[in-house]
Amino acid sequence: MRWTIKGAVSRPQGESVLGVARTLYLIAATISLVLVLGGLVFALFFQVEKWSGADKIPVPPAYVNSGPSLNINEVEKFLSPPKNIQFFSLLPIITHPLDNKDRGLLGQFNADTPNGLAASPKDFDIIGGKDASLFDLERGFSRRNGEKYSAIRASKKLIAQVNEMLPSLQERKTIAYELKVIARDRLGNVSIPETITFSLTYAPPPPKKTEAAASAMPAEKAVAKLSELQVLARDIALAVDPDKTPSYFDAYRRAQEIPGRCGTSDGDTVFMSNFRKSFDQLRPKLTAANIDAFYTGICSEWHSTISNQKAEQQQIEIARASAIARNQQAEIRAEMEAISKRNTTLSVIGIAFGAFLTIALSLALLAIENHTRAIRGSIEEFSKSSSQKRESSEPGVSA
Repeated sequence: MRWTIKGAVSRPQGESVLGVARTLYLIAATISLVLVLGGLVFALFFQVEKWSGADKIPVPPAYVNSGPSLNINEVEKFLSPPKNIQFFSLLPIITHPLDNKDRGLLGQFNADTPNGLAASPKDFDIIGGKDASLFDLERGFSRRNGEKYSAIRASKKLIAQVNEMLPSLQERKTIAYELKVIARDRLGNVSIPETITFSLTYAPPPPKKTEAAASAMPAEKAVAKLSELQVLARDIALAVDPDKTPSYFDAYRRAQEIPGRCGTSDGDTVFMSNFRKSFDQLRPKLTAANIDAFYTGICSEWHSTISNQKAEQQQIEIARASAIARNQQAEIRAEMEAISKRNTTLSVIGIAFGAFLTIALSLALLAIENHTRAIRGSIEEFSKSSSQKRESSEPGVSA
């Protein structure tokens, strides 16, 4: 009877304890599972945040410059002799008799060459042509830099023809002339002989009141044939020497040398635009005495502008490098923060998952214990029942 009471009391207590334990373990396992799932979500979020990178500041655009590169074709030009020889007339219309002095100066030759034309008497030579006997080269006109150049003068034969023709003219008359000319540059390159065709216009002396207007129209036609630099050089020469004395040639030639002196060429449209603009604004102040100062100012300002552009390029590159470096640092910091958060989350997941496994193992042990206890109880009941049957079947007990 004592064993029966003890078993009856201990069995409900054991079952109550197991039930409470199972409930607590189930709650803990559920919490661990939720932590694992939530941690996985956060870990995925931090990994995506790592992939997305940090907030970056805008990087300034790169300075567009392909870098200095030598153009072989441009270098080859310096090996080339002068070409495209041209004649520029100082007397677009001839209305007065010519002589062997200033009125006999008709113009000058020019040629395209990257090396600059040689100084007189080596710059040009008339070597033939059907009208070679009508023109002479006047050597030795001085530029302000000490170099010499040649001018075209009417020969005695042409002076005689013109002076004989002018008195009988009733209307304007244009005569074409043909010369064969060679040119030399400063490096000694000699051009191939070129046949130059040009025209001189003759007219009877105009009335004094309309003389300026009559000479202006042909002048405009002559300007139309000139390049931009030549037009500007002509305007500068006229501003320096409106009387067109031999100094006019000097001013004309010097003005054409300014792009090279400033380190560029007449093909530089930006430089030519600024050159023209500066001349137009300062033209009233320019004289033969201060024209060199004007040229010096043009080159100085041009070099200063180029230097400022280079400085601006360097500033842009420095700003770009700084922005890129800051972006890289920000990206590294953001990546490290994301990695740290992800690792912390994974640690929490690991701990929660470990707790879940521990609780699951405990629940499994409890289930095994409960199953073992149930089997033991069944065996005890079976043993008790068998024992009672034996006792009832014995004769002494029944009596």
